[in-house]
Amino acid sequence: MLTREETITYCKSFENVIEDYPFHDNNWTLMSHRENKKTFACIYEHQNNIWINVKCDPEWRDFWRSAFEAIVPAYHINKEH
Repeated sequence: MLTREETITYCKSFENVIEDYPFHDNNWTLMSHRENKKTFACIYEHQNNIWINVKCDPEWRDFWRSAFEAIVPAYHINKEH
């Protein structure tokens, strides 16, 4: 995914997903589950790139980080998930 729009479209391809802009800053897009309102992805632009913070199960965290150099811990999200 190269653009914010592609990322949002992909996230919305999952069932019952909503797009939200709660921070009064259009740079931040949150993707959440409609039923429980829990956010699973934060999308934003930083250093001329689209960054995506995605929550995952801790047992997968280290696998993804070792498999892809671009996957790093999010500085403002719980590092365990």
